[in-house]
Amino acid sequence: DGNYYPYYKIIYYLNLKDGVDLEALAIANGGEYKLVNTAAWEGHESSYTYTKEYDYLDKQLLNARELGGTNRTARYQITFNSAKAILNDGEPMTMKDTLSANLSIDYSSVSITTDPEGTPVSYALRGGDDGTTIAEYTIPDATKVTITYDAQIIGNGNQTITNKVEVNGREDTVTDSKSYGAVGEGEGAVASFKVVK
Repeated sequence: DGNYYPYYKIIYYLNLKDGVDLEALAIANGGEYKLVNTAAWEGHESSYTYTKEYDYLDKQLLNARELGGTNRTARYQITFNSAKAILNDGEPMTMKDTLSANLSIDYSSVSITTDPEGTPVSYALRGGDDGTTIAEYTIPDATKVTITYDAQIIGNGNQTITNKVEVNGREDTVTDSKSYGAVGEGEGAVASFKVVK
């Protein structure tokens, strides 16, 4: 009858062309790749953008299941840029790793491996707010970097340990809660300890 409905809804699906790998495109494009779909009609336009991100930062507590009781040594691992993508126009980046106040890093346990092998990664540690420990690493671009270290858990009873890593606008946080101390110990007792300077 010539009348229009208040609005019209059209549903359709798009498939990627054969051979298109969005992960590879994200890696080759500095960490992300955007697909944009635009609809236009009589001077009106609307777009939707889908962003595929390369997940280049991973932080893990390797021995989470073993912690608790008298086992107070947490082993952490950071894996950065496994695909060795160019993420920062070839320039180095600063990685900030923050340990909660009830974690004391074992400096002698810090191990850094790179691919390409032998690429230098410098780092420094300092105290942060509220008793936290902050490690800052200078990370080269286009390089896979794996950092592993131990940290001692301080305190008895239930302890929640938190470790947060940040670099190039990305972050990853690992949290774990366990009860520490041998049966029959008071709050002030420590079943075992390691001197960490």
